[in-house]
Amino acid sequence: ETCTLFSLCSFCDMSNSSPQFRWLVEDLGAAGSNNDTHWIMVLGHDPIYRSTLYHQNFSTWRQQVELLLDRYDVDFAVWSHDRWYERTKPMRNFTVSDHRLSRLDSVNGTVHYTCVREVFLYRPTT
Repeated sequence: ETCTLFSLCSFCDMSNSSPQFRWLVEDLGAAGSNNDTHWIMVLGHDPIYRSTLYHQNFSTWRQQVELLLDRYDVDFAVWSHDRWYERTKPMRNFTVSDHRLSRLDSVNGTVHYTCVREVFLYRPTT
């Protein structure tokens, strides 16, 4: 069993005609049809989901990525940027797909993880 990993540029164009979108569509499709691929994982900088509306990402980029995560049954997505850890239940089309699920299963949606970013130690200057 293998995990196929896709690293996205959260600051790059994600319109249908962009190189990143076309690459992701082609390679996610190939990964999904490969019987040796057990897990499909996407990672990027700016989280698609946050527990707070502060700095919530409601952009077209987010909508395009979520569309592809759903279409190609991505198992989980790992994001950074924020200074706390969060994990969603399986998400599909911007909603929790089923509250009762206890295992990771892309058929029910993508689980999103936001990992703690480095912590800066502030030191007074003299």
